[in-house]
This record gives sequence, structure tokens and C-alpha cells, in this order.
Amino acid sequence: MILKNNKGDVFEDFIDVKENKISQFLPLTHSVAVVIHDDKHLLVFNKQKEHWELPGGLIDKGESPSQCAIRETKEESNQEILDIKFLGIMKFELQPDYRIKVRRVEFGTLYFGKIKELGHFEKNPEISKICFWDGKENIGTIHSIDLKILELTKKRITSCL
Repeated sequence: MILKNNKGDVFEDFIDVKENKISQFLPLTHSVAVVIHDDKHLLVFNKQKEHWELPGGLIDKGESPSQCAIRETKEESNQEILDIKFLGIMKFELQPDYRIKVRRVEFGTLYFGKIKELGHFEKNPEISKICFWDGKENIGTIHSIDLKILELTKKRITSCL
């Protein structure tokens, strides 16, 4: 176990695997993107959950995990990822929620990308603001699992830069 958040969701494992082997991790439900611009991480403020988080979301039918990471980043922040790179698989044990009413295990993909030119952000039904966080500034509550993801991927991201 890597981390258990205050809702009881458990970030079980961060698995180092080649992207062409991800089909063995089922159910593969979502993708998350660690996105950097000027050495700062893109975070989005989820207005329903009332915290900052990494961009990401559920993989649509017929969509690849990398396409999901790119699409979710664009939908949530209006930022376009350049040269996306696969970082690994995340394993979660999740508590019941609004989507699924039972405790379950899910896998998600994690990607890294950079933004060359900033897009103009406009509020949307899910996200009320975005920021580029330096890792030090106090911006309010950041989702604990996303903070751990940033910590665990620091060396991998540095090697991608």
C-alpha cells in the first residue's frame, strides 16, 4: 500500500510496465496526466470535490489510454499536451461512489507531457480554475493521491525532460 486517503480509497501500487503490456491490467478505467509548463505542474480545481487534482478521467469506449489523457487535459484545462510519454500503471482499491456502489479494484494509466503554448482557460461544469504549481506555494487542498503521484514520478519525469 502506497497511500490511503480520508475516503478510504487505497493507492495500492505504481507498476513499472511497458505501455504495450497494459492490457493485462483490468479493469483499466482511467488515465491521468502529469503536465508541465515552465517547470511547474498543471493542476485543475475540481469544484464538486473542492480540491486541486491532476487532469484525467474515464477512458471512453474505443479510446486508447493515451488519447484519454490528452482529451481529458484539453477538456478540463484547454491545454494541449506535446509529446506524451507513458509513465506506468496505478492500482487502486476504491470505496463505493456515485458511479459504482461497491468496493472494487481498478487500474489507471499515468502519462507525462509538456505544454509549449498556453491555451486560454474557461470554467467548465467540472473545473473552476487551473494553476501551474511549483510544488512549494500554498494553493489550498491538493488531492492526497495526486500529491503522491507527483512525488513517485519525480525521477521519471526528470528523465523525460
